[in-house]
Amino acid sequence: MTDKMKDKKIPARVTVLLVFIVLLFTSATGGYAQTQGSAAAVQEYDKISIDKFTVVLDSYLVMADGSEVTPEVLYVSGKIDSADDGSQEDLVLEPDEYVVKYYRIHSFSEEIYEETETISEIGEYKVIVTAKDTDKYTGEAYALFSVTGKPQKLTIAKTKYTLTVGSKGPLLQPEADGDGSGFLFVSSDSDVVRVLSSGQTEILKPGRASVTVSTEGTMLFQPAEVQVVFEVKPDKTSWKTKAFKRQKSKVTLMWKKQSGVTSYEVAYATQKDFAKHKKTKTVKENLSKTTLKGLKKEKTYYVKVRALVETTDTRGNKRTIAGPWSSVRKIAG
Repeated sequence: MTDKMKDKKIPARVTVLLVFIVLLFTSATGGYAQTQGSAAAVQEYDKISIDKFTVVLDSYLVMADGSEVTPEVLYVSGKIDSADDGSQEDLVLEPDEYVVKYYRIHSFSEEIYEETETISEIGEYKVIVTAKDTDKYTGEAYALFSVTGKPQKLTIAKTKYTLTVGSKGPLLQPEADGDGSGFLFVSSDSDVVRVLSSGQTEILKPGRASVTVSTEGTMLFQPAEVQVVFEVKPDKTSWKTKAFKRQKSKVTLMWKKQSGVTSYEVAYATQKDFAKHKKTKTVKENLSKTTLKGLKKEKTYYVKVRALVETTDTRGNKRTIAGPWSSVRKIAG
């Protein structure tokens, strides 16, 4: 090594000093970056979530009147942890710390909402309060409310009919004291009573049915409905051409079968008015004849028959609807 190169050699103490300075700078800058990241994380962690806060409205059930009826958010409050002893304290947000938006609910189950600025129509609504982007709060809270219409009364001339199979059904003509129109008619048993969109009914078979007459709600009025009950009797039972055949102490009776009935009731007595000593016998619906036994040979008897149908009333009680009696037949002794 030349003397010139020796002159340019860095002293060992200087080298150690330079290494120390580099390490110190690296540690300081790395620590600063780490401190900045930790501060940001702490700052985000310290934000208060309002997800479980309560949104208080001036009304949760609003009556529609044709104008805007949007309820006002009175305040938003919730519980937060105290920094000192772990207890909780109440916190009320300032109005300028959140944003309010209103939504109309089209489906709860599918969470289909539509944002709306003004509210005037009947329906279900949701107000969502979202925390503004500050260093204090995060998240959102909500409240539900309903807009309902004015009650309207639906009336009809008659709410109960007792008719016979084959008779002409009445025309149902309801009226509403609100703005109800476009009435809907639904029969509980269209095999017994069928109802057309015009309100005209058709009587088809014996039994019991109720027709629900309704009108949908509008922007101002609630839906309304009324029930019309129909009891349809079986038709009058007719005898066959050869109605009976007597053999000493018994007689066989024969009549024309009816559809839609549950059974037949046969009455017989020794007096034409059936005032005394009347007896009855029930015959299954699939039969159109029966034999009466134990008659006195020398006695004259009078007989009649009618169809029955078993049904259930609005309270679930079983009821029997009887058709008219047939003509009375005389069976000589």
